[in-house]
Amino acid sequence: MRGVLARYSISGAIQSALGFGSHWATLCINVSGSFALGLCLSLLAIRLPPTWQEPMQLAIAVGFLGAFTIFSTLEADAASLLQTHGWPAMALYLIGSVALGLVAFWGGMRVG
Repeated sequence: MRGVLARYSISGAIQSALGFGSHWATLCINVSGSFALGLCLSLLAIRLPPTWQEPMQLAIAVGFLGAFTIFSTLEADAASLLQTHGWPAMALYLIGSVALGLVAFWGGMRVG
């Protein structure tokens, strides 16, 4: 639940402060969440005893970050971009989201 509230709050802040549309706010949230996931999983593997790793990974990755970065929002934004700006915008958004998410996850793992 807290991940959902964090996503909603940050999305609104990004849209109002930077003037980005909801599509780009979702992209920012998903990329930052991917970085946070990589960082958390890496740090948990290093810092916690093996018996605590799995429960903490589930709580953070599935619980908070799973609600923070949500695939259905990405899909809804992609469909909206398709309707308003056509295939090129939608394809760029989806490919960019996946590519940036992977780079951010790897970066988080490296920092951790």
